[in-house]
Amino acid sequence: MSESESGQERTEEPTSKRLDDARNEGNIARSKELNTMMVVTGGAVILWTLGPSLTTQFISLLKGSFKISRETIFNENAMLLTFTDMLVNTLIIFSPLMLAMVVLAIGAPLMLGGWSFSTDALMPKFSRLSPLQGFKRMFGLNGVVDLVKSLLKFALLSIITLIVLHNNFDKAVIMGTANDSEVIGDSMQLIISSTVFLSLALIVIAAIDVPYQLWDHLRKLRMTRQELRDEMKQTEGNPEIRGRIRQAQREIAKRRMLADIPKANVILMNPTHFAVALQYDQDKHVAPVMLAKGTDQLAFKIREIAQKHKIPIYEEPRLTRAIYYNTDPGELIPKPLYVAVAQVLAYILRLQRVRREGGLWPNKPVIQDIPDDLTKPIYERTVKA
Repeated sequence: MSESESGQERTEEPTSKRLDDARNEGNIARSKELNTMMVVTGGAVILWTLGPSLTTQFISLLKGSFKISRETIFNENAMLLTFTDMLVNTLIIFSPLMLAMVVLAIGAPLMLGGWSFSTDALMPKFSRLSPLQGFKRMFGLNGVVDLVKSLLKFALLSIITLIVLHNNFDKAVIMGTANDSEVIGDSMQLIISSTVFLSLALIVIAAIDVPYQLWDHLRKLRMTRQELRDEMKQTEGNPEIRGRIRQAQREIAKRRMLADIPKANVILMNPTHFAVALQYDQDKHVAPVMLAKGTDQLAFKIREIAQKHKIPIYEEPRLTRAIYYNTDPGELIPKPLYVAVAQVLAYILRLQRVRREGGLWPNKPVIQDIPDDLTKPIYERTVKA
């Protein structure tokens, strides 16, 4: 178990803030084995697919380049030009291979940890010059893992060498008596097969190293309980973080509020700018409970959910505003509004009974018992007072 400088054990998983801070400092999970594997495997794929074509072009280039006249041989400028052309043409022939390997060398680190550049990572760390720290790295867990990887590489490379030599022994024996084209072709086949086997071995090593590097990276970033408490205090004191927390809390409350709308008995509207959802269960509450409220877009969303669940919608602007300004979700409506809400609920019940059983259509109630003061925002009432 890793320990901090204070001697406390690092038992807590790193927080998102600690991970972000480490990333900003350039401390991210990396695997050299993955990078090497990507470059070699990419080269093997290119050689496997384009190898015959590259070999043919290279043989043609050599045949043409070695046909040099006597005058050219004794002319320094002509010889320099000939070798320059040969070099340029060789680079052109093998440019797909070189370009692919350069791209893979740059892109391979992005597969683990992504792109990260930090000036902090470029600063010298004098702890690396400490002999004690050097011994810890050498004989610690990472040192043991590096030793195991080195032994595994040696074993795999030895096996690959034996396989390649065994498969190509006959060609190697007669290569000295073959013509130039055959020698170059056989050499290219030897390089291709060796690269393919090498890439397979590196895939095995990378498959072991990548999970270890991810685990080791998180292990090194573990925190003590004291560090976790200190970070929580620091985070809670940050206005930006507090704002994010409040925003997240509002989003959670909004989702919970919208999820309660299907339980409502009626939706009061004003007619589009305000909306409140009311529920009355006489077995649970002494008065109706406001489940949800909203203005503008949220009011439209409440209406949309109500229509989807076939909840009655009643337009009563003054009553809607009064409930909106004086009640929060989950609270009972104010006592001065009991009568007005009871009139609405009674009308809704009569309307539903007529639709089920038939009969005379009920008259819409005239609601008057709503105090003017309740239909205004609290701050307007305070200023007026």
